[in-house]
Amino acid sequence: MMHCTLLAWSWFGHGQLTELALASAISQFALLGKNFIYSRLLKIEATDSAIEAAALGSAGFGPSEKEIDEFIEKAQFAPPSDGEKRLARLFSPVPRWVQEEDIHRGNIPKVGEYIEHDSQVRHYMRSYRDTPAQDANRKSVNYIQDHLKQAWSGMHKGVNDLDTTAFDGGVKHLASALHTIEDSYSAGHTQRQAGTAMIQDIYYWPDTGTAEGPVSWGPREPWKGHEFYDVQFHSELYAKAKVATADFILCVLKNLDQDEGVFLDECSDKIQTNFYTAWREAELETP
Repeated sequence: MMHCTLLAWSWFGHGQLTELALASAISQFALLGKNFIYSRLLKIEATDSAIEAAALGSAGFGPSEKEIDEFIEKAQFAPPSDGEKRLARLFSPVPRWVQEEDIHRGNIPKVGEYIEHDSQVRHYMRSYRDTPAQDANRKSVNYIQDHLKQAWSGMHKGVNDLDTTAFDGGVKHLASALHTIEDSYSAGHTQRQAGTAMIQDIYYWPDTGTAEGPVSWGPREPWKGHEFYDVQFHSELYAKAKVATADFILCVLKNLDQDEGVFLDECSDKIQTNFYTAWREAELETP
């Protein structure tokens, strides 16, 4: 088991959280009646399964484009069975990819911020002690939006052109976005208001219990340090993180048959809902 006190929810916590969110999103997606997307996802899963089982290709060589085309043509006449389980298999690498977002040079204690610029953007944190919370928030939101857009683009091409390479690339971008979304709900990364989950503070990642911590945008308990909060289980935040993660997964899946603008509009609405900040509220209240 890998343990690092700088990982939100703990190493395996990210995987578990992502698995739960995936199950929820897939279950909701299956009820939407998106038959075109659903059937195409099942074909991509069938193709991936056949490649892994060596039913396509040969020893040392991947399948040819002709082999894949012929396999897909045959697969479309096969009645689907246990569709949700097949979709779960299709997205089974995602929890591991989400976890692996924690493995990078910027997460090396004490020296990470010096060897990797803006190393904590992917973790929804302030990379440097003097980074304003507003800047940290903007950079992390932009990071999420960029990866969600690339996720939709790759998966959209995969579904519409039956391009498994493009689809897999899109899913990897989805994992990058999900990691940051999940981190934003960790009590070791941000302070969110009880009940509303409005972001009140974004923390500087190496702070300990003896550090002053970030500027407060409202009443909160004294900052006890990154390690203290990351090893705690906050059921309210965990539940909200699961819902948010599932919502973003579903947002991508349900719009794979739509134009980019439709997806971006819905994605933007979810960004506004999940990353609403105290300073934004203060700006709106100022006459």
